Amino acid sequence: MTSGMTTLSGIGTPAISQVTSAPVHQAPSIFLWALLILLASAAWAGFNASTEQSTRTYPLDLDGWGHLALRLKSSGHHLALLFQDPSLWKGAVVPFAFGLAYYIAPFDESVLVLNVVLFALAAAILFLGFYFLGAGRWPALLAVLFWVFYPPNRYVFGYYFAEPFLAFLSALLFVLIGLTILRTTPYRAAASGILAGLLLLARAPYFLTVCGLPLLLGYHISEKRWRAACLFGVGFLVAFSPWTIRNYLAHGELIPFTTEGGKVLFQGTYLAGDDAIWDALRRRPDFVEIEAREKGKSSIEQNHYWQALALQQIWQDPAGQLRLCVRKAIRFWTYLPEHSWVPNWKTALVAALSLVFAGVALVRLRHSLLVQMCALWLGGLWVLHALIHAELRYNFPVLPMLFLLAVLGVRSLWFPNPRYSDGYK
Repeated sequence: MTSGMTTLSGIGTPAISQVTSAPVHQAPSIFLWALLILLASAAWAGFNASTEQSTRTYPLDLDGWGHLALRLKSSGHHLALLFQDPSLWKGAVVPFAFGLAYYIAPFDESVLVLNVVLFALAAAILFLGFYFLGAGRWPALLAVLFWVFYPPNRYVFGYYFAEPFLAFLSALLFVLIGLTILRTTPYRAAASGILAGLLLLARAPYFLTVCGLPLLLGYHISEKRWRAACLFGVGFLVAFSPWTIRNYLAHGELIPFTTEGGKVLFQGTYLAGDDAIWDALRRRPDFVEIEAREKGKSSIEQNHYWQALALQQIWQDPAGQLRLCVRKAIRFWTYLPEHSWVPNWKTALVAALSLVFAGVALVRLRHSLLVQMCALWLGGLWVLHALIHAELRYNFPVLPMLFLLAVLGVRSLWFPNPRYSDGYK
């Protein structure tokens, strides 16, 4: 592919961006915009984290993603503890990053600071990536700002949630894949594979997105496409396979992700619980009794126990499970009360408008690289969560892609002639 060319164009579609999508004289101002976005994002996320701290009703959840912080507290502040006995329950990637943050700054809120920094970096990276991949300055800016200041995200910054860290990894991979396609080098292809492996280890529902990346590389790279796809695959295996191999050697069983998957699958297929969060499920006596039976089992035995129960539920009522998948698909974008199909109107309005205009972009700009990348990120994560389990915060890393598609969809309707739109130059 021609060096530096972006592809928000295709057969029968006006070129949104040509070879000079980012003129040299505009680059300094774009990086200044990125710096301002980084500072504004950090300030907003920090403010929300501080607000949540002052009104906290739930603990920081150190025993979840932050369990290594508890280990450092109880067993001595030694770096080696971060590398010993990684948790099969939460995996190795996110807990290690959170544990390292606590090791460097040994106070409980250190991970909240890390999430603020990573979120701000992700916002700036995506702005630059959207712009240099041909979206134009204003669509890129609007998409990122909509994401940064989207009100339902505020509570994410007050707890040991993985979403800001995942958003950072996702943003890096998104931009690196785009750069690899625009100007392919062996190092970029391999680095993309390594990042994809880390992202998948950090959150298994990125499986479909990661599987689609070699196809995207093969489709858009005109020369030596298979070499790029193979290098991507090698990089992926370098990052992903050690965890699987380690688990097999240590436990004699193939565990590519975590042992949390069985219980989450049960949660997402539990019709009586209506795919509810754990707090809601544990208010039900029948679920309390089911959960009590896992006590005394090893983590691997617990995983088998929950997997068997989940599969039993699926086979007993496949029609009900399909209905539940629809519900989970809705819950991925909106607040949906337990046992109700009437979503919160604010999140429903944002989701409806964004998805409709994103659909317009997918139809009108379907041949563009940037639109295809956004669709892969959105669709892959959405489908997996609709099949397994969904909560509103799970859409956090892909919201900027949704908002960008929506803005591009509006622009394609408002400016059918490319001469009138920023970014068409």
